[in-house]
This record gives sequence, C-alpha cells and structure tokens, in this order.
Amino acid sequence: MMPSETGKRVVVMASMGTDVVASALRNLPDVEVVEARSEAEVLDRLEGTTVLVMMNQVYSAGLAQALRRAESVRLIQLLTAGYDRLES
Repeated sequence: MMPSETGKRVVVMASMGTDVVASALRNLPDVEVVEARSEAEVLDRLEGTTVLVMMNQVYSAGLAQALRRAESVRLIQLLTAGYDRLES
C-alpha cells in the first residue's frame, strides 16, 4: 500500500473496542484510517503509515522488527496501560 494522498495514515489494529477509536479517527480531517484484523495485515499496511494504534497484548517480536524498519511510522499509540511488552 502506498502512502496516503493526505500524508497521514493511521493503522488501527482491530481488537475489542478499537472500532470506536477508528470511527472517531475518521472524523479528523486529512487522515486516512485503515483497520487491520491481524498482525499480517498490519505488516502489509505499514508502508506509508504515520501512526499505529493497538493494544499492547498483540505486540510481537515480528511486529517490533518491522517497526524498526518502518521509516514512516512516527507514533505507536497503545490503548492499554503500560508498555512493558514493547521492550522486545
């Protein structure tokens, strides 16, 4: 997937409650919201993504490795308390 025409793409990794987040983000101007239902879908959509929104329970070593290479990602927004699992 190529970068959004707007320059801002948010990938929301779908899990309980994220549909509300994705819906709210769609109300922002100049933001493309893309929902991903699996880690594979997130990995497929990282190119051109500016923000990744997710629960920390779905964070994995594979996702960490991909994020290290993802030059466009500027923010990882967790929808949970704490970030101890993101230290891998």
